[in-house]
Amino acid sequence: MSLFGLGRNQRTFRPKKSAPSRSKGAQLRQLIDATLAVDFFNQVNLLYCTLTEFCTAKSCPTMTAGPK
Repeated sequence: MSLFGLGRNQRTFRPKKSAPSRSKGAQLRQLIDATLAVDFFNQVNLLYCTLTEFCTAKSCPTMTAGPK
């Protein structure tokens, strides 16, 4: 008998190598989420590029929406 009562012939648990496939609905949802994330990034990037083109340190010393 070996340490902790485990013999040489006992097998250890090994998980399956391939994960079960997801449903078509879950795959579609992940695709939609990824598309929305890329679209959001593109919209923010467009806004940032527009601001940096017209608003410089000289013309806009402080970034505010208007007077307090």
